[in-house]
Amino acid sequence: MNANREQKVRELYESWTRAEMSFRMKMMPELKGIDFGVPQLEILFALNYSKEQRASVKELVNLTKKSSSAITQLTEGLEKEGYVERRHSTGDRRVVFVHLKEEGEEKFAVFYSSLIESIGKMTQSLTDNEIEEYIRINNKLTKQI
Repeated sequence: MNANREQKVRELYESWTRAEMSFRMKMMPELKGIDFGVPQLEILFALNYSKEQRASVKELVNLTKKSSSAITQLTEGLEKEGYVERRHSTGDRRVVFVHLKEEGEEKFAVFYSSLIESIGKMTQSLTDNEIEEYIRINNKLTKQI
């Protein structure tokens, strides 16, 4: 990588980091329907977008890049709140599936609606074309990962 390209990649990384940190620090606290942290939200996102609204602990470890013990601890907290349920696989008792319960779906829907509203405010200064270009670039990068 030449020096000019490296500088541009550094600027890209710093821009991503600033945007993510700003969002987490300024926008997340304003979101409605959220009484838990980002790690729990990652689990709810994964479960909400899974076809069966369930995932094994191993799948959640792979998706979130957290340890098995961290996933267990996070899902225990979500289970106590009534948002998820953990069940052993009928075929292999060593496998534990985390299922999204109706209360979890409802909580996620309130949060997601608030999130979309918040992102709408955050992106007011962008044109529709700029948003479409941003989506296109994100999708292109995601395919390369």
